[in-house]
Amino acid sequence: MSDGWIPEPYFDEVVPEPKASPTDWIGALDDGAPALLDFDGKVAERALQDGERLDFYEVRAFGGATLTFAADGTWSVDRDLPEGANHIYCPDNEMAGSSVAALVAESKECFRGHDSGDFEAGEGYWITYWYWSDRTPFRFDAATRSFVQVAS
Repeated sequence: MSDGWIPEPYFDEVVPEPKASPTDWIGALDDGAPALLDFDGKVAERALQDGERLDFYEVRAFGGATLTFAADGTWSVDRDLPEGANHIYCPDNEMAGSSVAALVAESKECFRGHDSGDFEAGEGYWITYWYWSDRTPFRFDAATRSFVQVAS
């Protein structure tokens, strides 16, 4: 996933590839009317009305690190959380947290009672670092066919 913006309606457990700006999510219906593109960002899904407000999330990728557990349950990462990152994701177990410690705690709680148990000692787990903004409101401006950020 790259840096960019995602419309709030598509912000869920699985998110689409972000676009460089909220305006890049504008397409056209068959009659030329402006419309919000679908989840895949290819087909115009629903018409946009002048003045309509829509929230977006900004996301930025900060790369990743390897999370490793010791036999005593302690853990380490080979790259600390970069400044500006506020979201950590582990693709191996599809868990996320606001810090590596929160990710580990959430993951252990999720695994409790399952056959897999906790993370395996000595095994490395790939984690990714992200910035996810709060909801940011935009207004559709039909005259310029663009989204304009508004005060929240």
